[in-house]
Amino acid sequence: MSKEITITLVKKVIAGFYGNNPKRKEELERLGYDYYNVQKAVNEYLKYGKSSLISNNAISNKSLKTNISGKNLIKSFESCKLKAYKDATGTWTIGWGHTGTVDGISISEGMEISQGKADSLFVSDLKKFENKVNEYSEKYNFTSNEFSALVSFAYNVGGIKQLTQNGTRSKKAIADAMLKYVYSKGIKLNGLVRRRQKERELFISNSDDSV
Repeated sequence: MSKEITITLVKKVIAGFYGNNPKRKEELERLGYDYYNVQKAVNEYLKYGKSSLISNNAISNKSLKTNISGKNLIKSFESCKLKAYKDATGTWTIGWGHTGTVDGISISEGMEISQGKADSLFVSDLKKFENKVNEYSEKYNFTSNEFSALVSFAYNVGGIKQLTQNGTRSKKAIADAMLKYVYSKGIKLNGLVRRRQKERELFISNSDDSV
């Protein structure tokens, strides 16, 4: 029995996530989908904005969560600061590497937060980057450690689209490419070198921690 077709799958096909034929057909069938029904659903969605073949209840893949090793890795490099500071790129930051705003207020000099708020922001930030990595989980079938290493990478860099070349790189190529992301404004930073090494070590580790 083939897997249910979701709106997420349809949008990924339209975006070219699975490439073009014959690669697309091979990849979708490998993942357990009926290629012809997927194509029909895509065509109907493009034409009508909907398709009866798209399930309202299906979930395209199990959403993975960052394991303990991944969380500890992130926190070991971000550290927690309850008073706003500028990071290596000159960006105002607070808590566990949180940037942007806190409760709608832009982070700036003099802002202070509680430990509880910092931990709350970490949870929400972690979820944001887990979602970004989960976009590729079905294609790669990540282990817990692979997923968690990539979440740490995304937490620091912003995502993994470039790292994975939009899902076209092999896992080995991804692990090797991690080590290239060690520059900030053209300057090689020792902290980023160490972080990338630790993320790669976790990514290729055979022993998975509990999620």
